[in-house]
Formats: sequence, structure tokens, C-alpha cells
Amino acid sequence: MTLLTVIMVNAQFAYQTIKTDGFETSEGLPAAFTRTGQAVWSTATAPYTGGFWDLIFASATPKDYTVSATTTTSHSGTQSIKIATGTSNVALRLRTATGSPFSPSIVDWAKFKVTIWAKGTVGTQIFNAITTTATGDWDKYEFVNSYSTGTSESRLMFDLKPGTGTSFDVYLDDVIVEKYNQADPTTIAATSVNETSFTANWNVLAGASSYRLTVQTSVDGTTWTTVVGFPKTITGNSTVSESVTGLTNNTQYRYKIEGFDGAYYSPSSNLTNITTSATTALNGMYIKNLFAKDGKIYLETQANQPIAVYNNVGQQILNIVAKDGINELTLSKKGVYVIKVNQQSQKIIL
Repeated sequence: MTLLTVIMVNAQFAYQTIKTDGFETSEGLPAAFTRTGQAVWSTATAPYTGGFWDLIFASATPKDYTVSATTTTSHSGTQSIKIATGTSNVALRLRTATGSPFSPSIVDWAKFKVTIWAKGTVGTQIFNAITTTATGDWDKYEFVNSYSTGTSESRLMFDLKPGTGTSFDVYLDDVIVEKYNQADPTTIAATSVNETSFTANWNVLAGASSYRLTVQTSVDGTTWTTVVGFPKTITGNSTVSESVTGLTNNTQYRYKIEGFDGAYYSPSSNLTNITTSATTALNGMYIKNLFAKDGKIYLETQANQPIAVYNNVGQQILNIVAKDGINELTLSKKGVYVIKVNQQSQKIIL
């Protein structure tokens, strides 16, 4: 008997490598130097500029650190970049050189994945954005949509935590920059829109194992706030709709989704706008008129109301969205039916 073992591997988002940097001499790493007296981020002039990265630091008072090429240790190749703080605490930022590889600016941070191999003192935290502490050996750090603040920048920026700030050494090597290499997620028109709810819809995103749905509201169409209970995780790649309830009538809403592949979020989708229905003049009377004629049921109601039809044992046999005015309901056989429009129900015999 042959035993067949099947290992299921979840698909993930595709990224394409656009830049690698091993900090070798050929990549423009300068000779060792010492820098003191740098000011805040916004006025900083990079004291180190390599072939692809530059390094700045921020402080209200003069601080010191040293950047150099070193052959003492490396993840691969013959050398790495060494950053050594001096005798005082200093915040460091590694960033890509202006316009390389991003021009004119980074519009969506989640379109890029950066892998950096780093080595630091055991127990220290190397990158502020990642809480993982160093092991004293070379460790891999991955960033997707977890960079420093400043989304108007045309650069990727990573803040390094200097530990105690005294004689703190960090080694960096083998940086890989990858770009999100597949279609962005897309939302489509909402359905079942009524006074207090709607159904958000979107297209399947390849590689996603779940989705993150965000719903926002606005009173003026300019200032938007996130609705309580969102963002909300929707599990399953093929689950592409979600009922959004508890809303306010005659109010503007919009929604977007992001895919999640088990490790990273995709860029955000487009925004789809909705305005919930106004309160009816009949104060909640959704069924304005209901009658049977020539083997069919006719229902008068307002547009975008959810219509559900149930048989005499409670099974739902029809579910549609109403048009404004008279709606014709065709059923397969005669009998007793319950017609439900939004929250109002009425019985009819066909």
C-alpha cells in the first residue's frame, strides 16, 4: 500500500525584486568616518550616503556615532555596514536615497516589502518598528507597511533603536527591496442599500486568505470617520461580501478592503460610496400595498429595500432588492406566503 501525503501550502502575494544591496565596495560604501552634532530629522543632512541608502540621526543636542564598512562580520559576501553609537543615546534612521527606486514618491507603502539582515547585541531591539530583539547573530527582519512615519516622502525609512545608547553596535547586510507584483484589490457597488444597512461587495484577490473591511461615514463628504466595529476581518478568500448594519438613514458611507495573505496586507482597494435611504413618509411602513392577481404577487414599496418571501414552513424561497413602486413576485405554486420587506412582514394567500 502506498501512503500519499499531501501538504497544503497557502498562496501568498507575489513580490518582484527591484533592488538588492550587500554593502560591498562596488555598491558605493564609503570609508569610515565619525559624525557629531546632527539636528532633528526635518533639517538633517545625511552624514552618510552610500550607493542606495543614506543614514541620518536626530537629537536636540550634539550626538556621535560612526558608520563604516567592516570585514569583521557579514551575512554574505566580504563586508557589511557597521553602525556604532558613541557615549550618548542617539536615534538613527536608515532611508533610501531620494528618487531611488521611487519616483516621484511612494503612494502606497504596502506595495513594497523590504528584507534586512541585521546583527546586534543579545537582547537589544534593532528596529523600532519590530519588537523582536537581537540574538547576537545575523537575523532577518521583514517590513511590509511598517515603516517610519512620513508617507509624503519618496523614500523608505527605517528607525533603528540604539539600545542603551552606549557602545551599541549594529551590523546591516543584504537588503532586498521588493515591489507588490499583482493586481490591487477592488470593491464594487453595494447592494441591499436601505435606511440602516447595505451589503459591501468586492472582487476575489488572488493570494488572500482573508480581507480587512473598513467602513467610514461623513456628514459633509469631506471629513470621514471610521464606523465603530471597523476595520473588520472577513475570513476566506472567496468571501466577497459583508452585511453592514446599524447605520443612520440618509447618511454618506464609503468602504474599502485590503487582502491579507497570512503574513502581509495588500495595498488598499478603491473606495465605494453609498448613501443610505431616507426615512419613509409612512414611518417604517415598507409594505405600501400587497395583493395577488393572476397567479402572481404584487408588492408596492420603495427602492433598494430587501424583499424576502417565505413559505408556510418558514423556508425562504425568494430574496431580491426592490425597485421603486410595484414589484412583481413570481412564485412556482399557490399557497400561503409571508412577505418581509426590511423589518415589516405581511401574510398573503396566492
